Amino acid sequence: MSDHLISRSRFLDALVLDADNKTDLIQVHQALEKAVISPDEVRGVGEWEDAQQHGLVRCSVCKDCYIERDYIAQAKWRYCPNCGARMKGAEDGTTD
Repeated sequence: MSDHLISRSRFLDALVLDADNKTDLIQVHQALEKAVISPDEVRGVGEWEDAQQHGLVRCSVCKDCYIERDYIAQAKWRYCPNCGARMKGAEDGTTD
């Protein structure tokens, strides 16, 4: 397992304890594997949505970052600079 974030609740849900509230290292390792969180779960995945302002789109996750639509067409904004969410369709310049 490399350096990943884990969810405490997922780890505790996956951890199997015996009657004495003990477990072995193999079970701990398996529980850790089940508790890994992907980067998208941490920062979110969004899309650039129409901001209903002349030529602007905004992040659908934080709704607090406005970018000119022309920059999206050039595929310059793959992540929201405000909240870090990965933008769907940003690689090819689409906003839908």
